[in-house]
Amino acid sequence: MRSLAASPLLLCAACTFRFSGVPIDNSADLAAPAGDDLAVVAAGDLAAADPCGPSFTPQGSTLAVKCAIGTPPSLDGDLSEWGTLDYKLTHTNAQSQSSAAAWTGTPAQDDADSSAQFSLRWDLSYLFVAVHVDDDIRGLHPNAPMYQPYLDDAIELYLDGLHDRTGPYGADDHQLVVTEDGHNGEYKDGQLAGAVPAADFVVKEDPTGVGFAVEFRVPWSALGGGAVVNGRALGVDLEIDDDDNTTDQELTRYLTWWNMSSTGCNFPPACTSNFGAAQLVGR
Repeated sequence: MRSLAASPLLLCAACTFRFSGVPIDNSADLAAPAGDDLAVVAAGDLAAADPCGPSFTPQGSTLAVKCAIGTPPSLDGDLSEWGTLDYKLTHTNAQSQSSAAAWTGTPAQDDADSSAQFSLRWDLSYLFVAVHVDDDIRGLHPNAPMYQPYLDDAIELYLDGLHDRTGPYGADDHQLVVTEDGHNGEYKDGQLAGAVPAADFVVKEDPTGVGFAVEFRVPWSALGGGAVVNGRALGVDLEIDDDDNTTDQELTRYLTWWNMSSTGCNFPPACTSNFGAAQLVGR
């Protein structure tokens, strides 16, 4: 059972955590949410013959969730149909991460150690998320005493379906953890709530063994009752867990996309109030 005290942000006793002041890469392929309330484009202004609606750029630095009605991604772990993934998560732009001592300071080496790229898509049935992780040392310990998937090489996907930024997790809020070897769990307020449905994720190891991919599909029925239309807002966060210990289960380092605050709820297992923002856009 995962307690808030056992969240990744509190597990590395030897680390000194860095929570703020991390430089943000504002290049075209990276847009970390600025933390302001999302200004949503009115859905009624986006009506078009194509059910995707017209393409637009979200306001501020909100993540864009591109429409895939008619051509949804195949849930097979092969990300080639996604093209170049839209966003990058590295130790130079993560909003929270393990101590600076965990990194060499050489971007190419650090990115090979732990980094990720990801994209989001939508159709009328599902939210799709593709994540590719670069990880040069595999740490997987499914038989460890007191095993927890987030202490191995894993992806943590956080979703706030209604983008209502509640304190505790509600029915529309999800923390989905999937490891490189397919172990998984869904958590609510830091407590294990069950498994991630097997039909809704696929893990695929890179042929070279230096990374892995995870594809998710999350039914809109699990994300709240809002209309699935161009312009809908939702909360999103992403964490990459890295276990470089090949003998024992140990969270060596982690990277969190957005959730961080110097006050109040400042880590994603605890609440949804500081998740990043995303918005459904056209094709």
